[in-house]
Amino acid sequence: MQYSRPSTLLLIVAILFTLIISNANANSVKKLSISAPNGFSKAPTITVYSSTGEKWDKIDKTKISQFSINLNAECKYEGKGNKAYKGRMSVSGFSLVGDSAEPANFLIPHSKEASGQYSYTNGQNISPSTVCNNELNKRLSSEPTLSKYHLLAKGFKVNYPAAFTVGYHLTCKPTGLGFTDTSSKSTQVNAKIACLASALAETKIPKPKPKMATMLLIPLIKSVSFKANPSSYKGSCPTGVKFNGSIVSNSAGTVKYRYVSHDAKISPTFTLKFTKASTLAVRSWHRTISKPEASKTLAVNGSSTNNAIQGWYRLEVLSPQPKTVVTAKYKVECVTPTPARAQIKNG
Repeated sequence: MQYSRPSTLLLIVAILFTLIISNANANSVKKLSISAPNGFSKAPTITVYSSTGEKWDKIDKTKISQFSINLNAECKYEGKGNKAYKGRMSVSGFSLVGDSAEPANFLIPHSKEASGQYSYTNGQNISPSTVCNNELNKRLSSEPTLSKYHLLAKGFKVNYPAAFTVGYHLTCKPTGLGFTDTSSKSTQVNAKIACLASALAETKIPKPKPKMATMLLIPLIKSVSFKANPSSYKGSCPTGVKFNGSIVSNSAGTVKYRYVSHDAKISPTFTLKFTKASTLAVRSWHRTISKPEASKTLAVNGSSTNNAIQGWYRLEVLSPQPKTVVTAKYKVECVTPTPARAQIKNG
């Protein structure tokens, strides 16, 4: 039995079609998994600076950031020389610099890491400037003695977990007749945000307020002297005791003073006017003493008679304040009593 030529041709076409269909999935992705490196040792660094000295507001797009991920990729068929592999790592918001991506396609099944150098193009996931400014506010709240300009002028780094999205796209090309197979995965990687020191902010650091010069308050009165003459007497009575003294001033000013005795006698108020730092004598004061009446006698300890008295006058500075008091004591023993009573006379 013979077949016609058209029938034979159709049969051959059918066989070829069957072969093509059976090899349509000549290659496939056997495995693809990626993950972020632990910690921050391999984290990319994003550089932020301040254009105004007021806050961090610009990302330095000229700086290159190195991104890395852990990679585990395998195709069902490798092809001669692993030519079936093709991989591409991408970072959202960044663009690859040149052909810096690793590993090379033929090394994909033998590599545990993929990496590349990327430059920042636009925002995604986080805003690096916002990260810097949020950290600035946080540090200011814990260091209230500093202004924001202190921190802007110094700068700092922030470790930010899960900052950016990194993806990996794997293509397994057919080793013969058939179709390619692809798979994509993504993960979040940590980043280091470098908030650069701002020279402009340093010029805005508030100058420390000049400390108020501590005024040394020098008192008007430097010293006061006041003495009884004689301070001790034994002999005939009546006798007199004089009181003299002086006030030394540190500057010009007015001093008011008076005398007060042990028996509550009070003199008028006297005034000394200083035109400069100097010494002025106070008004001389005098008291005549004779044998007192027995009921008013202040006996001197150790006296052999009751013809002895002791007493005092004090000079009281009434102004300026604080009040100054100097006491002049005396004691008199009358050997020859007289009937006269004690008298007070001013000088």
